[in-house]
Amino acid sequence: MVSAIIINALRIAAFIGMGTLLILSGLYYFRRAQELADIWAAEVAAHPWQRFGLPARWYSSKKFFWQLRISAVGAIAIGVILIASPLIALIQHL
Repeated sequence: MVSAIIINALRIAAFIGMGTLLILSGLYYFRRAQELADIWAAEVAAHPWQRFGLPARWYSSKKFFWQLRISAVGAIAIGVILIASPLIALIQHL
């Protein structure tokens, strides 16, 4: 019985830890999206072979910016779900 409680506590801690890391990384990328988009657009412009034959307009700083922002929001949402789901299950189990 005690080992089951310890295992469940470790699972809850793992979910909360992973959720926290996802939220922090999402916030990091959300804040630095413009800077990273400018860097990536400059790198792709400097090396045309990295475009895989696609037009340069597909690799603009604006498109990279919005891709990073949407990905960051998704990471934050998944992090919140990872934190909330074991807590809701724990509350319903009690």
